Amino acid sequence: MLLSFGASLVGMAVTAVVPLITKLIIDDVITAHTRPLAPWAGVLLLAAVLVFLCTQVRRYCGGQLAVDVQHDLRADLFRSLSRLDGTRQDSLDIGQVVGRATSDLQLINGLLSMLPMMTGNFLMFGMSILVMFWLSPPLTLVALVMGPVLWWIATFSRKRLFPATWAAQQEAAAVAGVVDGAVGGVRVVKGFGQEAQERGKLEQASRSLYGARLRSIRLTSRYTPAMQAVPALGQVAVLALGGWLAVRGQVSLGTFVAFSAYLAQMTGPVRMLTMLITVGQQARAGVERVFQLVDQQPVVREHTDAADLVLPGVLPGADRPEASDRPVVRAVPGAPALQFDQVDFSFGAVRDDVQEDAPDAARDGAPATSQGDSRDSGPNGSPHGELVLKQLSLELAEGETLALVGASGSGKSTVAQLVPRFYDPTAGAVRLYGHDLRELTLDSVRATVGIVPEDSFLFSESVRTNIAYGRPDATDAQIEAAAVAARADGFIRELPGGYDTKVGEQGLTLSGGQRQRIALARAILSNPRVLLLDDATSAVDPQIEAEIHEALSGVMAGRTTLLIAHRRSTLHLADRIAVLDHGRLMDVGTHEELEQRCPLYRALITDPDAEAPTGSGHRTPAPTAIRSGGPAEQVNGAEQVNGAERVNGAKQVSAIERVNGVKRVNGVEHPEGGERHIGAGRPRAGRSGPSAPADQDRADLLTKVAALPPATDTPDIPVSEAEASDPDFSLVRLLKPFRRQLALALLLVALDTAAGLALPVLIRHGIDDGVSKAAMSGVAAAALAALTIVLLDWLVQSTETRVSGRTGERVLYTLRLKIFAHLNRLGLDYYERELSGRIMTRMTTDVDSISSFLQTGVVTAVVSVLTFFGILVALLFIDAGLALVVFTVLPLLVIATVVFRRKSTVQYQISRDLISTVNADLQENVAGMRIVQAFRRQETNATRFVARGLEYRDARVKAQLYISLYFPFVQFLSSAAAALVLIAGASRVDSGTLTIGALVAYLLYIDLFFAPVNQLSQIFDGYQQASVGLDRIRELLRTPTSTPDADDPVRVAELRGEIRFENVGFAYNGGGDGNPDVLSAVDLHIPAGQTVALVGETGAGKSTLVKLVARFYDATGGTVRIDGTDITRYDLTQYRQRLGVVPQEAYLFAGTVRQAIAYGRTTATDAEVEAAARAVGAHEMIIGLSGGYDHEVTARGRNLSAGQRQLIALARAELVAPDILLLDEATAALDLATEAAVNNAADRLAGGRTTLVIAHRLTTAQRADRIVVLDRGRVVEDGTHEELLRRDGAYAGLWRAFIADGELDREQPAAAIPAAG
Repeated sequence: MLLSFGASLVGMAVTAVVPLITKLIIDDVITAHTRPLAPWAGVLLLAAVLVFLCTQVRRYCGGQLAVDVQHDLRADLFRSLSRLDGTRQDSLDIGQVVGRATSDLQLINGLLSMLPMMTGNFLMFGMSILVMFWLSPPLTLVALVMGPVLWWIATFSRKRLFPATWAAQQEAAAVAGVVDGAVGGVRVVKGFGQEAQERGKLEQASRSLYGARLRSIRLTSRYTPAMQAVPALGQVAVLALGGWLAVRGQVSLGTFVAFSAYLAQMTGPVRMLTMLITVGQQARAGVERVFQLVDQQPVVREHTDAADLVLPGVLPGADRPEASDRPVVRAVPGAPALQFDQVDFSFGAVRDDVQEDAPDAARDGAPATSQGDSRDSGPNGSPHGELVLKQLSLELAEGETLALVGASGSGKSTVAQLVPRFYDPTAGAVRLYGHDLRELTLDSVRATVGIVPEDSFLFSESVRTNIAYGRPDATDAQIEAAAVAARADGFIRELPGGYDTKVGEQGLTLSGGQRQRIALARAILSNPRVLLLDDATSAVDPQIEAEIHEALSGVMAGRTTLLIAHRRSTLHLADRIAVLDHGRLMDVGTHEELEQRCPLYRALITDPDAEAPTGSGHRTPAPTAIRSGGPAEQVNGAEQVNGAERVNGAKQVSAIERVNGVKRVNGVEHPEGGERHIGAGRPRAGRSGPSAPADQDRADLLTKVAALPPATDTPDIPVSEAEASDPDFSLVRLLKPFRRQLALALLLVALDTAAGLALPVLIRHGIDDGVSKAAMSGVAAAALAALTIVLLDWLVQSTETRVSGRTGERVLYTLRLKIFAHLNRLGLDYYERELSGRIMTRMTTDVDSISSFLQTGVVTAVVSVLTFFGILVALLFIDAGLALVVFTVLPLLVIATVVFRRKSTVQYQISRDLISTVNADLQENVAGMRIVQAFRRQETNATRFVARGLEYRDARVKAQLYISLYFPFVQFLSSAAAALVLIAGASRVDSGTLTIGALVAYLLYIDLFFAPVNQLSQIFDGYQQASVGLDRIRELLRTPTSTPDADDPVRVAELRGEIRFENVGFAYNGGGDGNPDVLSAVDLHIPAGQTVALVGETGAGKSTLVKLVARFYDATGGTVRIDGTDITRYDLTQYRQRLGVVPQEAYLFAGTVRQAIAYGRTTATDAEVEAAARAVGAHEMIIGLSGGYDHEVTARGRNLSAGQRQLIALARAELVAPDILLLDEATAALDLATEAAVNNAADRLAGGRTTLVIAHRLTTAQRADRIVVLDRGRVVEDGTHEELLRRDGAYAGLWRAFIADGELDREQPAAAIPAAG
């Protein structure tokens, strides 16, 4: 840093001395002939060499400093995010985080790269004032007036520009948030044909951003031209006053020329200062936003005296190099392995014992959208938030397996979140081997505890790397042994690359069951003493589940295990079972004990559909929908009367009776105060302690934003035109609709450039017609003409700023809509092939690089280029002979430019590829932060992230080396040309063939040559980034969709629902090497209105078959027909709007519960939304949430339990009244009683509707009209439940495994059991 600033100061000091040398040559060499020319010409060349060296060092070191700071801030941001606990993660939004790590950091980089030069410019300004004062105090007063005026304009503009810029960047972050939501929920968007809705969201966010940016541009147009006019007015004043003094003989001609040169030198820095004000305000807002994240501190923190828990067989904390310095504790003799002692918990609440010293972590101005894995939310920062867990006391002995059961939202997953200390209890304590978790290091706790979460998050790495995530040093044999234990080895070996197969982002290229088995292998390999299994086998078929359970029996031997169970089969693994209801522990005992004494337990684990396991059991579709509201309703064979439930004649409410506000649980009264379902409230980014100055600063900033003029500008661009597909996209085609505005802007820029070039000509006339002839009239005429030009140029610049700014923002608005519309057109294969981080880079970093260049670079570039060529024309016009002297340096300039362009372009392309990888890494780590923390990968991942960041940094530094050599060399050529002109011009003046005025004009023009070179060098980095970004966007927009619309699409009003697969084959990525067939020769006919269950091993092709019906993909062989028409001929959006899709992992968009349900039908009334929720059994759960249907759901629905999300997703599908319903294991996260209620409701609603159900719970399949069994992509069995049982084939084997409740039926023939994998 010191070297960069030092070089800048030295270089500018030398530059400030150069006009003095020019003065001496004019006065003593050319006019008085008292000194020889050669030595002083040599001094000029020496000065040029010194300036070249100093500028090279300043640019290289300054650029390196900028990328180093950017790299360090990015690394600090990553580490800060890695240490955030669940409460802080709940307030994160991935789109906001990526926006800050890309756009904001790039703004900071741009500012830092300018600072060394601006520091040098300030020094040059100061030195110039001193030299000028020495030459002529009266003329110096003119320059001194410039300083305060510039300072006042800059200060006044900053007060308004900063809040306007900050508000615009908030709107830019909102755009990133929309993109992140649409990319993350792409399966829901496409499944419901709601691309238009997402495009509408993006258009609205882009329109708001446009208005905010235009407001900033209007403010800039007031201040920037004024600042640029100040030095020009100074030149006019010097022309008038200096000419008058020269005519009277009080200053020499050389002094007059030196003053003109000094003021000309200030033109470039002032133009840069005006650009710096714009960039500086943006960077200041960026710094604030970045440090809001960097400064965040977790609520869950490690005490300074925390001890390492050391247990036999537990691997040491590889992520804690300082672990050896910690005190060591061991298991307390006789203490349970895991103990919950009077635990209360509320999401967002902070314990009194940690609140008082909790640092401010909530200065974030971002919308409070959840990204964490929270299952609930409450008033943030309040220790008295509604409780999710209440007085929970539970112990697990060493080696014991305890199962937690409860309805959706009862708090099961919340219990599991407390053990790895993602959250701390609001009251009470969680103890591990006798030690309060808060007394132990986080690393040793997480080394002891292994977790298999319900969402089975995998990273976009190889299968091998994912399994070894918690033990990167594991051998291949250990990895394969863990896979065998998780029953994953078979299917892994069948993948194209075996264990080296890349699984794609979040593992979504695999089936749900395959992901779960890899996640289970990952936990097994880490060899924890305490194992948390959060519904870890919900997505696997009964046979595989039975095999996994058999393997787990060995894995869990001697290991303490906490199971979260929805399936009855899982309970056989447990020694004891704990029953939760609304956060309270209702009962604990063995399966047999609870069946006898706990009605709630019986309701939870009894599947009404399985009461006659070998009977037909399948439903008879009812033609009418369910009716609500009568005095009594039948649900699951139970009669509901006035909100109570009668089971076998006894009145019950899930074993809980509420009378007059008092809850009676199994005969014990509990007050209702504080009682709630999981999921109430919305986490807000808030403070954990008292208010701090930062809150006041933010309030003041918001007040300033509110005081700004309203941002009401609209782009006035037809949305349909902006969103139109353009496979031949290019910059020319993008700019074509704006050619008139661009032509006007170019004309204004040309006028601005001409005004800047006119001053030296007028100075020449002032010298030749005024000073040389001692005629004040010539000086006055030149000064008056110059004043007129400067004032007109002020108006031109203000108009040009508005015209070019508005045009640029209209171009960017169009580009955002075009990119997003094309992303919506692309098939699902694109999203499974590309990382979300890379997709976000197209919409953030790449568009922002173009935005930055259009805002601050284009005008500067055009002015610089026109100035450059304008000077050449002026030189030819003044004197062609001297012009030939200047042109001698042009061949060197051309050669240097060609070499520089070739090398720098390649380097910038490398840089852009590397930053895409860095952004993708950041986004994936934020999305999977719970897994990162659970497996103690924070430091390892940070090291890898830093290493990738260093690769990007090194590439940028290499590009900076080319810049630091090229632009100073161009500047040196300009200085050399000036020296040559002086040498040649002196002899011409002596011979009388050149006037002194012409020579002075020449020297002033060559001095002006520095300005465009310097300005071009400052924006070249932005130009290269914008150029590469445009190339990447062009590549995206030219990517063809894998599911194109037909040339003459068939309109779809409604469907009968007949589905036919004709010899259908499918392979991902079009098949070929490394892409084996997933489906082969599938022939299947599904009549309209029939319910078909798809059954088979995980990975058998069930989900793929459903995706073909939804047309997420097109078959690579054969034909899929709907109602006899090839599916590819339908209008894709209209077709999908006739579908109801409930994916295995229910994705919810941020908003209210009402909006989440109405996603597929935004025009639905409140009554229709509620009816849909009642139809699927979600109404009671919803009204139990804080706010009911107006309860805020955070991004991805992370503040709801998996069961709650699935119920809302089912209601969402029901509301659209689909003709074809696609259920991909849609009830996997529900307890049996809730699932049965949903199934019964669905039975009554399925009349006339074709339904495809992917079923692992075979009672769901049993209810279907027909069951299709898939194995390795082929249909191997097809028939009713009874028919398939009689055949005693693959389905019969699965059924026997299912009814055995997870115990392998060892008497069944081997052939009846499909092979694992």
